Amino acid sequence: MAHGHTKLDEADKEPIGAKLWPMFRLLGAAAIVGLVLLVIGVVIEAAGEEGNWQGRFFFAYLIGYTFVLGLTVGSVALVILTHLFRAGWVVAVRRVPETFAANFWFVGVLGIPVLVGAMMPDAPLYPWSASLEIADQRLHEAEEFLHDLNHPAHGGHDEGHEGDGQALADTPSVLYVAADAESEHNGEAHEENPLAVPNEAYREAATAMVQAGNAYPKDKEQARIIQEAYYQSLLGYMLDYKRYGGALAGEAQVPEGKGFLWFSPLLFALRLVLYFAVLSVIGWYYWTRSIKQDETGDIELTTKREWWAPASTGAFALMITFMSFDLVMSLDPAWYSTMFGVIFFANSFTAGIAGTILVCMFMQKKGYLKTVNVEHYHDLGKLLFAFVFFWGYVSFSQFMLIWYASLPETTYWFEIHGMTTVKTAPQYGSGWTYLSLLILFGHLFVPFAFLLSRHVKRNLTALACAATWMLLMVYLDFYWYMMPFFESPGVTFGLPEIGAVLMLLAVVLAAFIRRYARHAPLAYGDPRLHETTALDTNVWAPIHH
Repeated sequence: MAHGHTKLDEADKEPIGAKLWPMFRLLGAAAIVGLVLLVIGVVIEAAGEEGNWQGRFFFAYLIGYTFVLGLTVGSVALVILTHLFRAGWVVAVRRVPETFAANFWFVGVLGIPVLVGAMMPDAPLYPWSASLEIADQRLHEAEEFLHDLNHPAHGGHDEGHEGDGQALADTPSVLYVAADAESEHNGEAHEENPLAVPNEAYREAATAMVQAGNAYPKDKEQARIIQEAYYQSLLGYMLDYKRYGGALAGEAQVPEGKGFLWFSPLLFALRLVLYFAVLSVIGWYYWTRSIKQDETGDIELTTKREWWAPASTGAFALMITFMSFDLVMSLDPAWYSTMFGVIFFANSFTAGIAGTILVCMFMQKKGYLKTVNVEHYHDLGKLLFAFVFFWGYVSFSQFMLIWYASLPETTYWFEIHGMTTVKTAPQYGSGWTYLSLLILFGHLFVPFAFLLSRHVKRNLTALACAATWMLLMVYLDFYWYMMPFFESPGVTFGLPEIGAVLMLLAVVLAAFIRRYARHAPLAYGDPRLHETTALDTNVWAPIHH
């Protein structure tokens, strides 16, 4: 990465101070507007005949929160990894991600509403957080409906399901075996193995649900009803696992109320505190040492940061992997993917790079960061391009592993997200299918072709458009992962989602401005500053004393 010769602008050594307060106030106003939109949207949802205002609020907030969390996580990654590889070119722009990283604790505070949603017994957000009474009630309703469909002659349909059993007479009976198996499960089957019978039943039911064509009724609405009931049965199995602590055959039963603690709201909260504590310490450490180095010029501060980079990278990888599992993947605790943590990292790092590009450009428009030149943007553009491709690689890897294994516990997940070729499947041809295609082309093919050119990465207007577009795609990707689990027949997007992301993004940027304005906008005390201003970084250069 060769840079053109430039020099440190003396203005970049001085704190910006009160000159950024107008932007701080504007962001505060934007946050208020976002809050108003969120409230109005939730009120409209509550006024509907079947409105689920609690679920709509918590889902909209979680999606917006995951987006700003990804932006902050990506900033931490950019700081750690550039220290790990002793990158000198990044010094001119590194103060931006350093400041985002230093505010990680603040982003953790913004996650309190997510914890509230996880603690509520009626589970408006995470199914596993439901009280056992509510979970049993939901499971019983699903089993009863499946049983009625399987035995239409016995009657018992409710008003909304009248006649479904006869219409579905040709559907494979294996779809409904879960209900009968659960009846046995509630009896003496517990004494031998509380999980063996329903596990096989759910596997068989899931296998039928993901078979092509003939495993579905011809009517999409009937298929949707079956799918919803089946999904509740899957969750029922997960809740049995929670209640009985994953007991295996021959082992003693776990008493009621002392089950698998991983699906415990309290442990969920403690894990989140751990994740944010570790990442906040890492972000705070790198920022404070960089600020101190501006004052002292001590080279040892750089040496220590680079020495801690490998351990920080390992801790970072563990924290964000489990964080992504808990915050996003546990919305569907019956589904699992070994690739999801890497996909979350790819999205987050993309957001961190794009955010750094846009903030640096904004500061330059305001007359600051004059040391930053087109070469730095070119290098950031290369990173952005690399992670466009990396996201595509890991996303395809997840799809390939699930498709090749063809396990019903995982393949159904793609179906409810619209990625299915079964024309009678409820989500086939729905808004989720079109959103999947938009993400495929908008997150991979189009930006890959656009950023491939060297000239685009060196054209600031084009690069700014690419960075803005990629932030939008990251948000849509998080939305696509989470929103299908909201109780809605199709794509639901409106004022709550817009208001939540606007409010949270404005608040995070306001916190960034407040911290960034107090110190020099550029890490001018870094001993590798000469690499970022004049030297060709293809050639090794020693640290200046």
